[in-house]
Amino acid sequence: MSVHFNDKSGSVRLLGYVGNRRQDIALCALPPRMNLRRALRRGQTPEQFGALPDHKWSTLAVRRFMLYNVFLHELGHLQLVGEKSRSPRLKFAREKLAPGYAMEWCKRLWSQPFAS
Repeated sequence: MSVHFNDKSGSVRLLGYVGNRRQDIALCALPPRMNLRRALRRGQTPEQFGALPDHKWSTLAVRRFMLYNVFLHELGHLQLVGEKSRSPRLKFAREKLAPGYAMEWCKRLWSQPFAS
């Protein structure tokens, strides 16, 4: 399993993806001036990631979004749901389970204090 960073987003809608062989996660580069409000899921706000509403997101807020929203979502795609299945389509979680996985882990990670 590996994580790659690339410039292949092609549009604002593609922020990350799982490779065809399900062995890697790619996180896409973002344009320098971007408001990620349209990429938020129901119940999420810019303030959760440290961004101000209706303003350009800070670098830290974008990094938080990419880690807690995009990366965890893509990791959710790699969760085994049908371990004995031969088909990758049935073996791994797909779009149905990935958002819930990301939200669950966001809540878990944010609920724990970080010792500095």
